[in-house]
Amino acid sequence: MFDLSLYSVVLLVHIASAIVLVGSALFAPLTRHAILRASTVDRVLDWLDFLRRSARANPPAAMVLLASGLYLGSEGWWSQPWFYVALGAWVANFSLATFAVKPSVIALARAAAGAGSGPVGAEIDRLRRSRRWEVAEGLMRGNDLAMMYVMFVKPSAAESLVVVAAAGLGCLAIEWALARRVTRVETPVLAS
Repeated sequence: MFDLSLYSVVLLVHIASAIVLVGSALFAPLTRHAILRASTVDRVLDWLDFLRRSARANPPAAMVLLASGLYLGSEGWWSQPWFYVALGAWVANFSLATFAVKPSVIALARAAAGAGSGPVGAEIDRLRRSRRWEVAEGLMRGNDLAMMYVMFVKPSAAESLVVVAAAGLGCLAIEWALARRVTRVETPVLAS
């Protein structure tokens, strides 16, 4: 009745870990924009805590995605060019998360924790508007969405690269537009 092979179980685990990462990538802008709109240090800290808790599953999910992807690659995907584009996107997201997003969030959290209560000051405002954080998250979201297409369609290397580039640029444009909208609509209260 059930035909559960190791391959099908690993594929299910692979898809489940991708869902965790894509879901987090799609939800992250809401949290970041709440951080941008926060008028007090306490609210910034609350949203940073929410971000930390909601992203807790991302590192294990990323490792499971990589491990299951490598297994699936050994079952025949290694011969397909899209597989290497997907692997490159995983490495890019790992690098962006490790060297851009995480340091930006840590710097903001440290500054906010050291600022005490009250309105958001100029330094915290500068850190929460980090261009590095904004670009990295946009590129990661683009990679995640592109990988969904690539995993299901399994296109040529050229098509895979075009999809990755288009998704990255599209997500950067959306991120930029939303960040500018938050800046225009809700000007933060700045302490001297």
